Amino acid sequence: MLRAELERLGASRLGPLAIGGHAYRFAGGLELDVLESSAPWVSAALDHPAITSLGWPVIDLSYLVLMKLEAGRDRDLR
Repeated sequence: MLRAELERLGASRLGPLAIGGHAYRFAGGLELDVLESSAPWVSAALDHPAITSLGWPVIDLSYLVLMKLEAGRDRDLR
């Protein structure tokens, strides 16, 4: 469903991400990583986003840390 919507908006699917999910690129060059996870904390993270000064919902810092730990990549663990 999300993939179809992104493609409808002009995004091209670039390929899978090492941490689960896929990367997309829009015509203007903007790249978007769509992460996929079945971790038990994901629902809470989506239900309780932090809000940026522009009013955009983003993953709260505590959940971002969990996501980075789950990814387990050296750069994320640093």
